[in-house]
Amino acid sequence: MNTSNGMKDTAPEEPTHLGHIIFLLALALAFGIGVGAYALIGATLPTLFSSKKGQGVEAEIIIVVDRSSRKEVLANIRDVFEKTKIEKGDIRVVKFITRDERDHTENAVTTGVLLSTLGTKSPPKDLLRSLNDSVTYGILTSGDLAGYLKLESRSYPETFAGMLAWESHMAKDLIPALDPKIKQSDIAALNEGGFKDEQIAETPARVLSDPIGRSMLAYAFLDQQTLLIASGRETLRMLIEITHFEARE
Repeated sequence: MNTSNGMKDTAPEEPTHLGHIIFLLALALAFGIGVGAYALIGATLPTLFSSKKGQGVEAEIIIVVDRSSRKEVLANIRDVFEKTKIEKGDIRVVKFITRDERDHTENAVTTGVLLSTLGTKSPPKDLLRSLNDSVTYGILTSGDLAGYLKLESRSYPETFAGMLAWESHMAKDLIPALDPKIKQSDIAALNEGGFKDEQIAETPARVLSDPIGRSMLAYAFLDQQTLLIASGRETLRMLIEITHFEARE
């Protein structure tokens, strides 16, 4: 009886030890599979947009344009480019504001004010009337830093017609603001009526290139409300791809 009782006391411990061993082996196997999967799958994940969260960490870049001349605003933009360091695919947004010293308020500069300030002459009035007041100026990199404008259209036909009318002056107006490193002599050598139709990231675009084929300015409508103007073909391509990527998230 004692022996029988002893067996009853000790027999249940054997599967308990075995269960612990099986559990530990399964845990080790799962960990190994997880690490292997991370090494195989994680290594192939796209890195172009991996720094997206970093945009919220950076302080907003602000340029005050109160009574500033075009030359002063362009100098401020050039200074921002010199001080900005970002990784590929990351974006820094520059906010242009006015300040009222009487009540210490700040107001975002409207599309019309910004484009007129950057321009050597005012852009077509029909174009400005067709655009919403909200404008985004950003900086990104596919190697060198490059600027872009994101505009919102209230009337696609009027905005498109206005952009075509602006093409004859757009290079002088916008290239110094979107790519401060470009020399004025390079801009002067451009045939500003030389915008050509292209497909960039499966999107119809208009591209202006210099005599050796280097793209200097490009713009495209992502849809009938969203217009992107960028300092060249590759900058526009990256913007379109980023926008499509974010739309799929």
